[in-house]
Amino acid sequence: MADGTLNRIITMSDKTTLRSSLPSFSAVRTPVTGLLPGLAVVALLCAMAYLLPVMARHHDERAAVASDVRPYAYSTSIQPNALFIGDEDLDEGSRHIDIPSKRNPEGISLTVRTNNRAGYTLVISVLPEMQHLFSAVQVYGLNVPIRLPSTGGEVALPYSARKLSANLRVRFTLKPGAFLNQRVGGIAGAHMWPLLLSVRPN
Repeated sequence: MADGTLNRIITMSDKTTLRSSLPSFSAVRTPVTGLLPGLAVVALLCAMAYLLPVMARHHDERAAVASDVRPYAYSTSIQPNALFIGDEDLDEGSRHIDIPSKRNPEGISLTVRTNNRAGYTLVISVLPEMQHLFSAVQVYGLNVPIRLPSTGGEVALPYSARKLSANLRVRFTLKPGAFLNQRVGGIAGAHMWPLLLSVRPN
């Protein structure tokens, strides 16, 4: 019985010795857990090293596209098909023809689109075959009174919006004695519309 007790004691002692000689789970896990913050920092640095050049390249591409946008200005207009001159317009007491008016009820509708903060230039041209009738052309409706010679001209206007719509009024000042010029002949009646409108960025 003493031998059996001794064997049991030795066996239990051996088991205790074996368990104490094995590393615990916490002893094995602790070094790995300690490495996690360092690994996270390394992963973050790697991601930043990849993403920062990509983001910079995309920013440069957007800046290049923005710098390639050039200023523009273009217009559309609705104008009368003809200019009517009546006998009363040729009276010595009358010196101009207004648009719109009773004989010329249709006005001018102008739309300008531009992205140029420096504004745009309005180009008003008078048909050569109509220039001998007028001494001046005046245009109203763009917040700036415009007075040009019979040949027309150009006017620099400020930027106000990407899209500007205006109803214009025009006054054709008759050239003194033009109706007496024999080469003109009878000018009372319908004539081709004399104005051409266009724009360009300043």
